[in-house]
Amino acid sequence: MNEKNIKIRLALASALIATSVSTRIILVSLPNIKLVSFITILSGIIGGPFLGSLVGLFSILLTDIFYFGVGFWTIITSLSMSLIGILSGFIWYKSSNIPSKLQLGVFGCLLTLLYDVLTSILSLPVLFNLLYGNFDKFWFLIGNLLIGLFLPLGGFLWPAGPAHELFTALLLVFIGPTLIRRIKLILNDKYN
Repeated sequence: MNEKNIKIRLALASALIATSVSTRIILVSLPNIKLVSFITILSGIIGGPFLGSLVGLFSILLTDIFYFGVGFWTIITSLSMSLIGILSGFIWYKSSNIPSKLQLGVFGCLLTLLYDVLTSILSLPVLFNLLYGNFDKFWFLIGNLLIGLFLPLGGFLWPAGPAHELFTALLLVFIGPTLIRRIKLILNDKYN
């Protein structure tokens, strides 16, 4: 990789992280209507597992540090989003073709669901300790957390988990291919 290509990729990483951070803050009033998963998955597809990992990690980490507040969840959510970027990079980065809209929609939905389930389950040990001081009600809390992903929360009309998965899938289906194609051209990683 030449120096110009490194600078372009660094600028791309910075722009993707900045876009993800700013949209996470701007859309704070809409629960689980966020661009972070979309931008992280797109980053993995465009720049590979490393870029996807960086964008996912820093999107969550920076917004928690400077806006939402840091807590035990910061480690869980930032590493889980980083994993989503890594997986999308491993799935599509070396592909010679842009993923189809169906592939983007299905895998985008599944990767976002993985993120939601991971962040819910990995939070359990801390929640148990805080709420109960022991693990007597482990299965009760697991059930409540997972069911809670699919029920409307906080007086909003949509269920949190499916809203997150659907929003990410729709963005990937409708604008993902165009963004992937255009950014890959800038990076000289042309698809056939």
